[in-house]
Amino acid sequence: MKYRLHSILEDKHGRKIKKILKIIPSRINAMHFSEVEKLIGQAVEECNIIKNEGIEIQDEGLANTAYLLRIYCSMWGSISLFWKCAKSREYEGAWFHLQDGIDRNNILSKNLEDESELNTYKIQQYLLAYEEVFPYNIFSSMGLTSTSCCSICKKDSFDNTCIHVPGRIYWGQMANTVIETAEIKEISLTKTPEDKRCVPKKDDSFFSDVQRLFDYVGKPLNVLIYDEERRHVDVVFGDCISVYD
Repeated sequence: MKYRLHSILEDKHGRKIKKILKIIPSRINAMHFSEVEKLIGQAVEECNIIKNEGIEIQDEGLANTAYLLRIYCSMWGSISLFWKCAKSREYEGAWFHLQDGIDRNNILSKNLEDESELNTYKIQQYLLAYEEVFPYNIFSSMGLTSTSCCSICKKDSFDNTCIHVPGRIYWGQMANTVIETAEIKEISLTKTPEDKRCVPKKDDSFFSDVQRLFDYVGKPLNVLIYDEERRHVDVVFGDCISVYD
């Protein structure tokens, strides 16, 4: 099932979220990151109220849409934290927050009826362009044996009576596989990891090109021109990304 975020932005709580979302891009461009963190917290609280209302009136679609709107708000939080770390030259932290933003955007892309809603696709291109400029191209990957359970019903992952599919949303929460115990069998290097946060430690000298770009970019939400086919970033800037064009 696919969802539309606009469907819940016109009621009392939705209008509050909409108002906050309109402010956030300008606050990020002004580098008022602490203010953004507070605004995101307020928006998430409103999303949770809508989700709980959906559960109370037995409207799973409403609860799930509220969950996705919370993911959307949190994605903007990740962008703000990315720039907060970037401006402090905390490159590994910036990379982790960038991956959080990409992961949240992927959730939206898979579950929204219109993948361009609230500029989700444009934000995806923005995030991927910044991913390309980081000097990470080799990642670690673990082979392990483990026991796991469903994040919703807590049944064993191999229990056929569990009805939840990992990655799907049920009543305002996403089903995931929770690792309970694990034994590492091997660690290998790969260019295509499941989690790009598994990166080797690098000293600041590896990030000189990244820092020059951060210093040159001007407003944080200026869009790098990203050639998806060539997977190449041209250091040319387009319009700033926003919630609404």
